[in-house]
Amino acid sequence: MRYNVHVYAVVRIKVAVHANDHQEAMEAADDILARNADLLQWYKVPPELEASIQAPMILHCESAEETVGYLVDEDGDDEHENSRFYDEERRPVKGDV
Repeated sequence: MRYNVHVYAVVRIKVAVHANDHQEAMEAADDILARNADLLQWYKVPPELEASIQAPMILHCESAEETVGYLVDEDGDDEHENSRFYDEERRPVKGDV
């Protein structure tokens, strides 16, 4: 039996931005993604061809349009001493130092 399984996965996208601090960097990254959503390369088999595709096969991939967190790295900080994790509301994750 063939099944079409929709896996709701979050995709990590690395965005280079110029900012004065972590908060501004996250806001800039969100803005870039919002303004350039059509540039993200997603995959989709035309619906009329889905039935003819032999499983296993990925039929469709697109953004979940959900952000569950952020990791902010400073360029040049190779030891990641200034890297910080933030939640979906851009609040620092407790215990991250």
